[in-house]
This record gives sequence, C-alpha cells and structure tokens, in this order.
Amino acid sequence: MKEKRTFQVKAKRIEVSGIRMIAKIIQNEYNRLLKAHHERVEKKEISQYASEPLISCNVETRDGVRYSSDSFELFDTGEVLDTKAIALFSLKLSYSAGDARVEVAIADSQQASRFNHVEVEGANSTWVNGMLGKLKEAIESWPKQDSALLKFKWPVSVVVGILVGYGVGWLFTLLVPGPAADSKDRLFVFVMISLLTFPLCTFVLEGYIERLWPNVEIVPALEHERKLDKRRKWLYGVVGVLVIPFAISAIVNLLIR
Repeated sequence: MKEKRTFQVKAKRIEVSGIRMIAKIIQNEYNRLLKAHHERVEKKEISQYASEPLISCNVETRDGVRYSSDSFELFDTGEVLDTKAIALFSLKLSYSAGDARVEVAIADSQQASRFNHVEVEGANSTWVNGMLGKLKEAIESWPKQDSALLKFKWPVSVVVGILVGYGVGWLFTLLVPGPAADSKDRLFVFVMISLLTFPLCTFVLEGYIERLWPNVEIVPALEHERKLDKRRKWLYGVVGVLVIPFAISAIVNLLIR
C-alpha cells in the first residue's frame, strides 16, 4: 500500500537561494537512497539489475528556453539560476525499488495554481511524512508575497479612480468646445466623463496591482531583470503623491465638520 501527500505552495516570493534549498534537500535524499540501493544490492536483497534512484530536473526561463538534466547541475552556482530570469522549475526523484517518489513543481503565477505543489509518495508512511515535512519547512521559510497595496487594492484603486476621473472630466470640459461654454452643460459633461472614467480606471488599476504581486513569484538573481520591483516602486510613488494626500485631506475635513 502506498501513501501520497501533497502540499500546495501559495503566496510566496522565491529567491534563488530558496530554490537551491529545495534542490539540496532532494539531492541529500537522492544520495541517501543511492547509497542504500548499493547496500541492498551487495546484500542481495534486490537484483543487481534493479533500477537506481532517478532524478529529473527542469528549469524554464521567462524567454521560453527550457533546460533539463538528470543531475543537479542546473542548480549549481553560476549556472542558469544566476544568469536567467526563471519562469518555472521542477525536480522529480523516483526510486521504483524502494517505492518512493518526490516531486516539486513551482512556477510564476498570478493565481493559486495546482502546478505549484510538493508531492511525496511511498510505501513507508514515516518516510513520506518526514520528507514532506522537510520540504514544507523549507518552503514556509520563504518570504511571504505580501504588500499593503495588495491588501488594500480595492480602496486604493477607488481613490485613484476618483482622482483620475475628476481630472479627466475637468480637462475634457476645458478642451472640448461647444456645450462646455454653458455652465450647466459644462457640469453635465464633467459629471458624465468622470463617471465613465472612474470605474474603468478603478478596474484597470486593481488588475495592475494583482499582476505586480503574483501569487507565487520567482525573483530573478540579476537586478536588471527585477522589473516587478521597479514597477512597484513607481506605483508606491503614485500612491504617495495622489492617495495619501487625498486621504489626509478627507480625514481633516471630517474632523473640522
């Protein structure tokens, strides 16, 4: 009888060091199983033709290049992890003679994905739980994907939407001739343009914030590849200039009244 346990990876920011941490755990287990396999062969507990433990490693970069190896060389210092922006990586350890299998598959993703998982299967329940525990502990040590903007994306998007809608409506009444010359018509144009712009801007900004903080993010080792970090700084600047003064002004007005 086999037992299979799965752990889903959610809301994590993964540095290259975190990937190597997982690779090291699996490499240590691979070496242990390989040593145990040779000992069992020497004792004639299993056939000398029995399959040794097998390892399969895959890394795909954000520009669509895929690397595969039956060793752990992909995770060595100076290799692809240090020179490319990684989109996904996977490691799979299998040992048919010992009824043991470990799989880790993680990818950049906007939403929680079934692809982002750790799966351990084997005939020995103690081994399954122990192996899953080691991997889970390592993954839970990774930084959490979190941000105040992500938590409050809706109110922030609404405030920015109101400000942008107001600004667009005001500019439209100044730039478009005709009805804008009359004060009542000017007010009507302003209100209509503002009401049309506000929900569109709110919707677009909320989606943009979600894309800036994907559910699982694999952080590139090279600084110039960290485009999301640069965009986040820009967004924080916009929020600092628009949203915070607006919020302070609204609070002051409420207190005065």
